[in-house]
Amino acid sequence: STESDVSTTKVIDWLRYYKQPYIVINENANVYLKKFELTESFGCRFQLEVNEQVSGQTYKIDNQNIKSVWYRRGYFFITNTTDQTNSIFDQETLNNISYFQEEQNYVIAKFIYNYLVEKALHINRIDDNSINKIEVLDFARSLGLKIPPSYIFTKKQELKFNGTLVNKSLNNPVSLTITNKKEHFYSMTELLTAQRQQFIPSQFPPAFFQKYIDKIFEIRTFFLDGEFYSMAIFSQNDEQTKIDFRN
Repeated sequence: STESDVSTTKVIDWLRYYKQPYIVINENANVYLKKFELTESFGCRFQLEVNEQVSGQTYKIDNQNIKSVWYRRGYFFITNTTDQTNSIFDQETLNNISYFQEEQNYVIAKFIYNYLVEKALHINRIDDNSINKIEVLDFARSLGLKIPPSYIFTKKQELKFNGTLVNKSLNNPVSLTITNKKEHFYSMTELLTAQRQQFIPSQFPPAFFQKYIDKIFEIRTFFLDGEFYSMAIFSQNDEQTKIDFRN
């Protein structure tokens, strides 16, 4: 997970209530590989040592003791342990060696991810981080689900500034801080109105647009262990959240 995630904290509260042992690996933790064996007789055995930088606590993980895994968000990587203090190599060579080690560590970490997902009771996969919004829309359409007309434009002349289109990110939203002006910018779903027309250049990188749906309320659905769980967000009740409930 990530150290500031509120949902993770709430789940931990329940784990404590039910007196269940747990270990949280945040993406800023140092994760050291202490042991790894893959044999025909015993299968896979590995041990990790996790050092949480914020709390300063150290945890030892043995895959034989893992019963379940929740992938919430973020990544963990195997931390390099090479001592390059008295190296005979120049800096460029050291950089190449470091890159090679990172590739090796990535292979190990990916195996551990996939192993835990296959062998333990689990929720979510790290691969779901890279879900393609266009592929999901096309897949939904192929199954007969209704989708809003969706477009990718690169020229201002293709746009209509009459409140019928919204612009949204194809991947994760952009978050920018303009330090000298002490301003913060966070991309939201935006309605293309006449007032916004002046801010759009004649040409721009491929940008994603959809037909604006004047909704009654939003429905967010989670699928877990064979069941659907739905909730309603009444974002239409406030003009500030009407287009994007995060606003």
